Amino acid sequence: MENKEERIEDFNEDAFYIVELIQTCIEQFGFNDEIRECINEFMEEEYASVPYSDDVKTKIASVYMAFLGKTNVSNKNDPKNTKLHEGLLYELDSIRNLLSEGR
Repeated sequence: MENKEERIEDFNEDAFYIVELIQTCIEQFGFNDEIRECINEFMEEEYASVPYSDDVKTKIASVYMAFLGKTNVSNKNDPKNTKLHEGLLYELDSIRNLLSEGR
């Protein structure tokens, strides 16, 4: 059985990976089914011994859902997309900072 420090390390590693995936998808303007599955698996995984896991997962889900729901997919060059994506990338940086600080 893993101890608390190992579980926190696992969570941070998994969360950093998901943040990187989402960033790449925002920059490349789309998610494929494999990436969606990876994100869903991360969201469903229990990290009960990680006190900040729910907060980080909520922030990641917010970025993910904002991208899916607010991006104008019919016009990739829409200036609103640029502004939205810049804001989402900023949020991903904030999540990285939280993970780096361990909270």
